[in-house]
Amino acid sequence: VPYETLNKRFRAAQKNIDRETSHVTMVVAELEKTLSSCPAVDSVVSLLDGVVEKLSVLKRKAVESIQAEDESAKLCKRRIEHLKEHSSDQPAAANMWKKKRMDRMMVEHLLRCGYYNTAVKLARQSGIEDLVNIEMFLTAKEVEESLERQETMTCLAWCHDNKSRLRKMKGRQNENEPKMGRKSKSASDYSKENDDLVMETIKGKPELSCLEFSLRIQEFIELIRQNKRLDAVRY
Repeated sequence: VPYETLNKRFRAAQKNIDRETSHVTMVVAELEKTLSSCPAVDSVVSLLDGVVEKLSVLKRKAVESIQAEDESAKLCKRRIEHLKEHSSDQPAAANMWKKKRMDRMMVEHLLRCGYYNTAVKLARQSGIEDLVNIEMFLTAKEVEESLERQETMTCLAWCHDNKSRLRKMKGRQNENEPKMGRKSKSASDYSKENDDLVMETIKGKPELSCLEFSLRIQEFIELIRQNKRLDAVRY
């Protein structure tokens, strides 16, 4: 999980920096174009202010991205160091490692069972907060609670953040589907064909995962329930 987080933050940082660099390039090009036509001083000052603003944003985004990557890299390093402790020749160190492993397993089990507060307290008391994936489970908790409130925005945001992984999962599911010979079509076959046809009508959205598509359908249904039929059609 820490490595996946590092990889994800690296790719996000690359996109952010590329985008802000493009913005800087555009305003600099506009400034150069304006300077070639003997402009007024006020217009040049305004363009220079724009360049400074874009450079400031680029610097801020770069610093934030580097800090996030550095945090993830340090977390990976701490977990590697913890694994190295397993090979210690000192019995006391080996016993301590086994205790931490047991605490880690208990925290993971509590998180999977939904006892988030207990898991957080145990991790804090045992000093293993850097060795367990509490943040991931807390994010899942937020998504679950939002869906229980019949809200989809939090889950859709999660789908957007993890769209690459969801797309890969969808691809593996398609590859694992059994290939059957020809047979007479049942009602479920026609239903599946209809679902496939609906998917094909989503122009410009070939990357939708099954989860995100289900959420989009639910949002459409909720609009119908609220008698917002025109909004539903537009959606």
